[in-house]
Amino acid sequence: MRSWPTVAIPDVDPKYALPKLTLKDTLSGTKKALPTKSLYRMYVCGITPYDATHLGHAATYLTFDLINRYLRATGAEVRYVQNITDIDDPLLERAKRDGIDWEDLAHSQIELFRGDMVNLHILPPESYIGAVEAIPLVTQAIEVLKAANTIYSVDNDLYFQVRSDAEFGTRSHYSQVEMQEIFSQRGGDRCWWLKSLGGGAAPGAAGVHAAAGARGRVRVRGLPAGRDGPRADRVADLRAHRHRGAVDAGHAAAAGGDGPLAAATSCTGVCG
Repeated sequence: MRSWPTVAIPDVDPKYALPKLTLKDTLSGTKKALPTKSLYRMYVCGITPYDATHLGHAATYLTFDLINRYLRATGAEVRYVQNITDIDDPLLERAKRDGIDWEDLAHSQIELFRGDMVNLHILPPESYIGAVEAIPLVTQAIEVLKAANTIYSVDNDLYFQVRSDAEFGTRSHYSQVEMQEIFSQRGGDRCWWLKSLGGGAAPGAAGVHAAAGARGRVRVRGLPAGRDGPRADRVADLRAHRHRGAVDAGHAAAAGGDGPLAAATSCTGVCG
């Protein structure tokens, strides 16, 4: 998917010594300095394009834009990936309500988002990846999870067993009992694949968000991700919503790889 135009970055006078970037790690409750590297990898969760962006979006992208610029100012390369969830329930519901094609709605809101990013002078991602184009990656991940016996079928819809990850709940500081209560309030195990969504098979809500991780892994490294660099998830800053981050981390753990989704987590994502 096409990103937005690049932004000129002014040079930083080499006489200025830049200290290490330190971020608050929500998982441990401490501040952690990012290690010095020649290459950093950053994945930021994008929008679901069913309505105009707002100040909350601006806060997320400005925050990680500052991280991006700071790391580049040290002379390092930053491999920045962002997803866009261009198929999901809110998008389909809004399109049905307004009597328009869901793809037309998505494309119009994506274009508005690009304009917002240009106006905010946000550095564009190297790879801008849509959920629709990543469906083959989702189906590949499903096969991996099937082999690990971590998903099951109900009326041909596929669900992820949240307790497949032994560390489920630790990232959000909830106990197993608390996490299970939260998930029971939200329908229990998360749906990875719906047999029918807008007229055809497609990822469920958890599927598209987990697919975001799969997309980021492939584009950031070309391999399953481990302790790679900053990753942002817009929903993770609200404690009541950290169950989704726990699901993403659980998907990653169940699907294997060379380590956790990232080495450390902040209120808007995880860093390594």
